[in-house]
Amino acid sequence: MAGHAFPLVEVSGSSYEMGYQHGSQAAHLVRRHIQWIEKLTGVSGDVLARNSVAFLPSIEALSSSLVQEIHGLADGAGISFEQALLCQVRAEAAHVGAGGCTAFALTGSATADRQPLAGQNLDMEPEYAGVVILLRVKPDDGRRWAISRKLWLGVLFQDVQTCGRVNRDCQSYTESGGD
Repeated sequence: MAGHAFPLVEVSGSSYEMGYQHGSQAAHLVRRHIQWIEKLTGVSGDVLARNSVAFLPSIEALSSSLVQEIHGLADGAGISFEQALLCQVRAEAAHVGAGGCTAFALTGSATADRQPLAGQNLDMEPEYAGVVILLRVKPDDGRRWAISRKLWLGVLFQDVQTCGRVNRDCQSYTESGGD
């Protein structure tokens, strides 16, 4: 992917507002991401969207703000809530068990400043390269966020302080507040 420039999407505000801004700024890429999920998994969009709803209770238990961000993403991109939810749980909704990403999380004495640190690589098919963005998020509620080096469109990520775990397809949580 040498020489490939990733679009920068900057969002700020409440969870819903950030999701809406993400979706509206990159709507065509979010829809293309959903098409790639269908093509690469061989599962129809209707089935994938229906399967994604099974994960909603777990996401709600993890973070109501993440659910609000998914609603915002759907509204901003002009897609259904289920399709926006699919972007968060694509492998699970397609029942793909092999391959995937590698994640890590460190806490306490395992980090230099005792602050949680989490990250995840994205072991994705090359076809997804066209739906990668740089996402800069500035929530208005004090959560710690990072600038994602690469983010597959429509995928949201939650603050490690809030979740206490690595959420699907996040990059890192090493920047605290501000620029």
